Amino acid sequence: MKSLLALAVTALVAVVVLWMAGMFAHRVLNLRRGSAVPATFAGDLLLGAMVATESRPPLWLAALLVAFFAVFHGHAHGTESPAGESGLLYSV
Repeated sequence: MKSLLALAVTALVAVVVLWMAGMFAHRVLNLRRGSAVPATFAGDLLLGAMVATESRPPLWLAALLVAFFAVFHGHAHGTESPAGESGLLYSV
């Protein structure tokens, strides 16, 4: 249960940080709008494959993978947020 919480917190922090960076037009990853889709899709495929094969990587590796793909996910949402929109309202 502790591992699951650690992965959830890792994902949340990575998404929120890069979402905020994307909202404030900081091109942290130097990505164009929509170009994070392949990375997000690759993360979905990897997660699906790991679930299907019942893979149990060490916590550090699982957290690294979660954070890596969450970065793309958060950045994509941040760049697609309407200009001038409240980040808090947009997230609700």
